[in-house]
Amino acid sequence: SDLKAARRAARALQVPITGTLRVLLAAAQSGLLPSLKVAIEVVKRCGLYVDPAIASQLIAPQMDAH
Repeated sequence: SDLKAARRAARALQVPITGTLRVLLAAAQSGLLPSLKVAIEVVKRCGLYVDPAIASQLIAPQMDAH
């Protein structure tokens, strides 16, 4: 797939790989997203796979902050 090829290229070039959830988390932490939980749900509705355990780990601290 394109994603696998892109990841291989990034590793070969020693470029850090950042996944969708990490980008959403950074956006939420910087105030660009009002809700990380809602953003993750939108990503899932668009057909992207989101590991439920990772999503829960990311959402829990955000929920505690509010």
